[in-house]
Amino acid sequence: MSQVGQTLNDAITTGRWRLPPNGLTLAAQPSNNTRYSQVVPPPARENTVSNDTDVTVENQKQHKRGSGKKYKVHESSYRSMDEAKNALDVLANLAPEGKMWHVDDHYRKRAQVHCYKYKCHQSRQGCRYTANILLLPDGVFKLEMPVFPDDTHNHTLHNPTTTPPSGRGLTTNIREVVERHNRSRVPTQQTLRELREDSLIDEADATLLNQIRNHKYNCNKNRDKEDPIGESLEEMRRFCSSIQTIPDDAHSVFCLDYNTTTSMYCFFSTKELLYRHGNCRSLALDFTYKRTWCGLPVYNLASVDPPSKCRVISLGFCLEEDETSVRHLLQSVQRVTSQLGITHKPNIFVSDSAQAYTNAWAKVHGEIMPYKLSSTLDWVAPSDDQTTIRIFCHYHMISKVAEKAKQEIKAELVGGAQRANEEIEEFLHDVRLLQQSPNHLMFSTACKLFVEKWDERYPELVKKFRETWLENRCTWSQTCYESEAPPEFPRTNNHIEATNRSFKAGMIHPGSSLSTLVRELMAATADFSIRRETEAPSEYQRLLTAAQWCNSEEAQTIYADDKVEYYFIPSTQLVRCCGNRKKLDETMFSFIEKYLANGARYDRWGTFDDYASLMKNIRVIRRDTYQCSCYENRKLDGQRSAVDGHVGTKEEQLRENAGDVMTKSNTEEGTESCNKTPPLRQRLRKRLRPDYVELQKGKIVKVSRAAARRQTARH
Repeated sequence: MSQVGQTLNDAITTGRWRLPPNGLTLAAQPSNNTRYSQVVPPPARENTVSNDTDVTVENQKQHKRGSGKKYKVHESSYRSMDEAKNALDVLANLAPEGKMWHVDDHYRKRAQVHCYKYKCHQSRQGCRYTANILLLPDGVFKLEMPVFPDDTHNHTLHNPTTTPPSGRGLTTNIREVVERHNRSRVPTQQTLRELREDSLIDEADATLLNQIRNHKYNCNKNRDKEDPIGESLEEMRRFCSSIQTIPDDAHSVFCLDYNTTTSMYCFFSTKELLYRHGNCRSLALDFTYKRTWCGLPVYNLASVDPPSKCRVISLGFCLEEDETSVRHLLQSVQRVTSQLGITHKPNIFVSDSAQAYTNAWAKVHGEIMPYKLSSTLDWVAPSDDQTTIRIFCHYHMISKVAEKAKQEIKAELVGGAQRANEEIEEFLHDVRLLQQSPNHLMFSTACKLFVEKWDERYPELVKKFRETWLENRCTWSQTCYESEAPPEFPRTNNHIEATNRSFKAGMIHPGSSLSTLVRELMAATADFSIRRETEAPSEYQRLLTAAQWCNSEEAQTIYADDKVEYYFIPSTQLVRCCGNRKKLDETMFSFIEKYLANGARYDRWGTFDDYASLMKNIRVIRRDTYQCSCYENRKLDGQRSAVDGHVGTKEEQLRENAGDVMTKSNTEEGTESCNKTPPLRQRLRKRLRPDYVELQKGKIVKVSRAAARRQTARH
């Protein structure tokens, strides 16, 4: 520090001179008493708005700002800062793409007004345009706009050769891509990849890459700030209350019910979803996690379209996956559908084995039919007031059983790891055969045979399986209560789990705030509301499969019972194993007799392995409903209905052939071996194909391959 500066600093410190409020200036003439310049206060500057000056249209006053700029107060008045800011962007000729940036603010003490200074968003490119927003004591906002020669706002004067950028350092094309990806929640790396592929950026420019990342971050941050949902529970409560009224628009999302006091949940839907899927026979429910860092599970309530179509009805979140939340969800859907005049009376409920789901369903939609076997592994007859069915997901059941089997079947107990794995796989295979029982009553028979087989080898494992999945939660069989829930109706949650996987694949982006989760759930609900199938799936492939089966070797040998209520079709492997017609008839007649007994004497089946061998090689088709005992029955293929057309529908003809081999058999009684028909692949090599038009009428007429292709193209 110089000697003059040190002396001046000492004088101020010791109190010999006091700093005036407007700062210090050095006089031009030195004093005679000291060799240093005299410190005098500078003249007061003229304020933009004085105490005796009213900022009105009649009294507009010019003021200097910055480098000799002059401003005048605009005649319009505004009630809020947002209105004034929007008007400023318009008067500055920047709206709608560009905007003015807030850079500074100060308080004019004499005029008692707040001044907010703004500059052009292209100030870094050389634009010197500035303006002010004034907040008057009465709460009115005014604009201070520059006057000639600074009122001209022309970007070509300082950037005449390039495209006018619409953001801080970003061109309009880059900004459009970034904002579009922000709305879709596209990761930053994918945004940079698209910009690079479109030759909009050079990845060597680190400054530009940082600007893009900062812009994406600021856009997301500003959107969260402007979000009407808010970050607090009180703000979310007000938001949910504001959208609880059913809107006129069919695709507008509204809140079915919410709670932020005793619990924490919020349910969303649209009128379109309720009208389209509300009058369903069944409901499926599942929760999924990791869609938000808040730890809240997201639920999906949907109807089920056989064989495995998931029709979303409502999406939302719950703090606890408990009975109270599920009950309020079901009640809210029931209440709103009633208000809309929709008949909502589902009688089938599919979910995992959580007891909270079962209790909530029973309280809302009625008592549940018995889903437990008795201590003797027999079905319990339902009462008159039990009208609904609870189906447990067999995929979850198999997963739990596999975990328990690995704990009980250990390598040191069975002689090696390989043997243990074989035993575990055999046990799970038999459990799957239980799930594929041919009818409701035969499930009880199969369970008894299963317990007899495995109880001697692993009693603890069988005891646990019996207590958990047979004497409790046993309605995971494919044919349980088949009269109310046909076999093609899913016994698993896979259809709704697939929808939940789409949430994790990008439909619902995870976030760190509750408002982000609510916004994403509402957007996903609107997506499902707008989405619909444009056309029904074609039946051509299904009918073609049925026609091909009618020409197969398996369709040449069909049995029926005395009343022609069932068809019994032996597999090709069983026909070949029997070797001749007589042995095949004995095997089939014995099976039909035991099957029609409906498990009255389960010991007549022998062992569980004998039962499993027959069930895998003999298909049973119920004629009135075309329900098949094969596992492919879930897919609604055309094979079952094709049997009736293949055999003939006349009851007299069926009664004549009942209990005997149909005339389509290629074997004669007394022969030692069955003649083999050509394999299906060889027959399909022929030039003839089924006629599509006649196939829809139930007739099989062969045409050339070219004609079949033309018919397929037309239909």
